[in-house]
Amino acid sequence: TTFAIIRDKYKEIVSNERFIFGVKAAGILIIIIIILSYIFRIINRKKRRNRRYNYSRPNHYRKNRYRL
Repeated sequence: TTFAIIRDKYKEIVSNERFIFGVKAAGILIIIIIILSYIFRIINRKKRRNRRYNYSRPNHYRKNRYRL
């Protein structure tokens, strides 16, 4: 009987339109966050690569200034 009560409550909650809307909204938010973090990571990699390249060049003005 306890299992039947729990099952009925579960069906009642799942059939509720507000619950379905909330689940969809949460799913969409999670997907958006994942996509944004992925894009942010790619942008950071490109910036880091450019910085590394500039500092490794022998004619970089900052390096030359510090040597003098």
